[in-house]
Amino acid sequence: MINLIVNCSLNSEASDGKSIVAIIISCIALLLPFIRDALKSKNDKSLNIHKLQFEKEFKLYEDTWSEAAEIRNNLYELLNLNSEYVNAMSRKDSTLTEKAIADLQITVNKIQKNISQFEKKIKNNEPFYPESVFYKLRDFKNQSYLISLFSQLQGVAFSEEFHLTEVNKAIKKIDSICEAVRARIEILREN
Repeated sequence: MINLIVNCSLNSEASDGKSIVAIIISCIALLLPFIRDALKSKNDKSLNIHKLQFEKEFKLYEDTWSEAAEIRNNLYELLNLNSEYVNAMSRKDSTLTEKAIADLQITVNKIQKNISQFEKKIKNNEPFYPESVFYKLRDFKNQSYLISLFSQLQGVAFSEEFHLTEVNKAIKKIDSICEAVRARIEILREN
């Protein structure tokens, strides 16, 4: 590239202002493709890095969401089973009560297993989540764990008040995760 500039100026025998301007324009015209290619290459690298980041982060969100949604589904199941337990208790039907308790215990065990997997996923990928998403994931995990722990300590079934407060808090927390992930994906798309 430097040789082009030197050759342009050496081959020029003119010394008037118009000739010098013509030489400079010729040199710029020769350099423009090199400049364009250098800028395009830099831009392509940046786009490739952005695309790779988007794909990796999106995959992480898909995997994480799948596990969070499984916990959410378990929580809904827990709500339904608790209602069945309360109904069985109010009818003083020991067979239905025992079945409801057994079903509740199975569901609590599923929640604990899923929380353990979920916790491992978010801990192993903590540096790759933006803070806004990470803290919401952690809050949801903690709330879900609280529910499973309380359920186990209370002999699986829990009060209607607990049913209406803590489980609904966890479900609201997963909704906030969804909003945070959507916002993050939108930011990544715009860049």
